[in-house]
Amino acid sequence: MAEPDQRMSALVVDGKGDLVERLLQGFAHRAPHMLDRVRVLDPFAPRACKFNLCRLPLGGAPVEILALLLAGLVASLSTGAGSQSMGVGARQVELLQLVFLAVCTARHSGTSVLWALDAFVEKRGFKMLAALSESVRARQFLLSANPSDDLRASCSSRLRLACAATTQIEDMLSANEGPDFETWLGPGQVLCVDVGRPTGGLTALRDFYASVFAALAIDFLLARPSGSGHPTRIVIDEAQTVAGVLDTRIESIATVGRSKQLAATIMSQGTVLLQDASNTLVPVLMGNLPTKLIGRLAPLDAQLLAKQVAPGHGVDERAGTTRERFIATTCNLPDRTFTLMQPGSRSRFVSADVDVPAWEAAARTHADKIEAARLRLALPEVTPPRVTLADAFEAHTGKARKGAASAKTTTKPRSRWG
Repeated sequence: MAEPDQRMSALVVDGKGDLVERLLQGFAHRAPHMLDRVRVLDPFAPRACKFNLCRLPLGGAPVEILALLLAGLVASLSTGAGSQSMGVGARQVELLQLVFLAVCTARHSGTSVLWALDAFVEKRGFKMLAALSESVRARQFLLSANPSDDLRASCSSRLRLACAATTQIEDMLSANEGPDFETWLGPGQVLCVDVGRPTGGLTALRDFYASVFAALAIDFLLARPSGSGHPTRIVIDEAQTVAGVLDTRIESIATVGRSKQLAATIMSQGTVLLQDASNTLVPVLMGNLPTKLIGRLAPLDAQLLAKQVAPGHGVDERAGTTRERFIATTCNLPDRTFTLMQPGSRSRFVSADVDVPAWEAAARTHADKIEAARLRLALPEVTPPRVTLADAFEAHTGKARKGAASAKTTTKPRSRWG
């Protein structure tokens, strides 16, 4: 582990949590002072983190883009056991987008994306949200919309999983602070996104928050003016967890990243995982990233990767022969041996030795600094109750909503989705 660049910042997105753990240990061993510059975003930690999306600085970007991003990610979130995708309808995305647009433009200091769920489960939720929104487009839609029961149920179930799976996630999304990437990814800073311990082991929830954090952070970096700022490296492990985010952004990173001082390291345990997550990501990665480090792969992974391999310049050999040899070589690489592929060259190397016990001992010595890094963005131990959509509506109109008094004295749910 080389001495870190004092100006370079880093964004690390880790789908399992082991990379973030080793990174903290490595800093403790080689550069303990760097631990003071590390922040860990973990939505599944006991105290989660401060991440109110309604307080996200947009930097001149239209709020409609944020609403569309959130709608697409929530709509693709599967609520079926053992399933990663249930299909996304255009009507569902449109409904979620306009509800999120209304939430993001609401006139209240306590607004949060949880109001989107409130709007679906409250009896007059759309009308209440319309009264608070400053978006004419969203307000007109909410006042005239009459979605079917099935559409309401589908949207609310996805919102409940994404935004209200645990109390910690609710507190995170309704915190009094939003993402501050200007500070978190400033010169010499390291932002680690650790989504390796999802609530209840739900991989869909892990993929959702990895995608949200990665999309917002990468979009912030890509929006930086060319020729300004400082170098930043984007490191993504288990890339299949954010495949939907990467396949629309990796080409921009590869083409304009140099002018914005961006570099990217994308890692995955197999190309089949990437192909299953996105049909376009593997060709985009192979076509736009000049350097590839390939370890031992399973035959199916090697076969998929071999489709992107061709004979080198001046080599009189059939493409099929080159690919067959590549598959045979890649499937039989020894442990810790990698193939380095660059334009016009191919070579092998063995990874450097790491004194893991020394790293772990250093982590124990600097345990207080590592804990501080994990808690730097954490919520306070005691958080006030969030402001609900109904609370904000009552404060805005100066009167209680209809049925509010009777709702407190009955055991009947407010709605079939509440």
